[in-house]
Amino acid sequence: MDMRRPIDVIFLGPYPPPVNGQSVAFKFAHDQYNGTKKLCDQNLEQLPFYKKIFFALKLIFTYIFLSTSRKYSVLYLAGSRSVGGALKDVFSILFFHFTGSRIVLHIHAAFFNHFISSLPFYLKPLFTLAYHRVDRFIVLHESMKGEYNGFLPEAQVSVLHNFYDPILDELEIKDKPNSEVIKIGYFSNLIYSKGIFILLEAFRELKKEYEHIELHIAGQYYSDQFMNERTVRERLNTFIKDPKDGIFYHGPLYGMQKKDFLKALDIFVLPSFYASEAMPISIIEAMRSGCVIIATEHHYLPFLVGPDQGACAKVRSVVSLKENLTKYIEQRDLRDQVKRANIEFAKKNYSPENFASGINTILELELKEFNV
Repeated sequence: MDMRRPIDVIFLGPYPPPVNGQSVAFKFAHDQYNGTKKLCDQNLEQLPFYKKIFFALKLIFTYIFLSTSRKYSVLYLAGSRSVGGALKDVFSILFFHFTGSRIVLHIHAAFFNHFISSLPFYLKPLFTLAYHRVDRFIVLHESMKGEYNGFLPEAQVSVLHNFYDPILDELEIKDKPNSEVIKIGYFSNLIYSKGIFILLEAFRELKKEYEHIELHIAGQYYSDQFMNERTVRERLNTFIKDPKDGIFYHGPLYGMQKKDFLKALDIFVLPSFYASEAMPISIIEAMRSGCVIIATEHHYLPFLVGPDQGACAKVRSVVSLKENLTKYIEQRDLRDQVKRANIEFAKKNYSPENFASGINTILELELKEFNV
């Protein structure tokens, strides 16, 4: 047997756990691809810092071995936006490009051009050299294509929308509970810059006026540049001391637990100002589950959440978030109308079938280029 026989695609990226938008999308892309493939998991997120360095170096040597020991037609890479994570990407791009593979880089974060311009001067030439070796970038929305003008015409830019979990396709509006209690929900990583405390402050004010509302929170604690994981946990606990306050924390949820959580909600809120926020899968899944969506006027979120899907509040504004929540708390007919419309909107624009078809089409295009 010829050990150099080409494999169609090698997938390099974060395979869950842990679960986040990027790891979910990477897993689905790998699992749904129909050709011959190999997986190289580079999920280092849960490791302490000193172990991340060790395993990052180990991954670089793994890339050298993989790229030289066997022929891969296409490298599909889930791009990182941290400098350390992107440095791994840079080495993998250079190694696999050198051995003749086509390079596909799937970016799940916003403002790639800003990331390049913000790099330290001693790293920017290396990063720029590598990214100019990319044959195709995949972005999450049409409005993001302009971020990659600096890499044209050498590279192609394809748009592939995010998707919801197929398990949610079992839900219809008739499955939504019909209760006098209005359930507001947050389902995302518990990060300060995702706006969790803006939401908690707004809800606490609303609860003084509306007794029939509840806030349900689900997600895993994480650190960001504003607040570490421990402080997020401690501060959240100050809001949920008494069930009479109407705030409930459910922990991280997956599978059927996630489905049941989203099904029970009326309004889904993600008041994010997260630095690289783009097109969150959590919002798409809440749409498919029949929720009104309230996000923020941050980055590309208004392209995802228009007036027909809900509203975008002002960034880091408790007052604006409270005003938008009040509108949907008070107007039941409007709330029910948007809930029904969002199910159909998500099914049409963000289905898992559309994503699976798109990833296969893009990779087949690159395989044809490889064989030319």
